[in-house]
Amino acid sequence: MTGHHTGPGVTEFFGDAITAYDCAYAIAADRVGTLFTLLGGQAGDDVLDLLATYHDQHGGQINDLLRSSQVAASFSNWHS
Repeated sequence: MTGHHTGPGVTEFFGDAITAYDCAYAIAADRVGTLFTLLGGQAGDDVLDLLATYHDQHGGQINDLLRSSQVAASFSNWHS
C-alpha cells in the first residue's frame, strides 16, 4: 500500500524545503488474512475496502495497525 501527502501540513511538519511526502507499507502474503480478521472482515469483503474504512474511521491513522506484531508490515518513506 502506498500513500502520498502534499500541502501545508507536510511543510509545517518537515520545513519549508519539503512539499511532498510518500510512504509505502508492504505486508507479507501470509499476514493478509490476519489483517482481514483485525479489520472485522466477513466472507466476500475486500481487504482494501476494509482498510479504507479503517483509515477513514481513525482519522487517517493506520500505522499502529499495520506495524503491529500481528500484521508486521514493513514501512518506508521519502520526501521531496
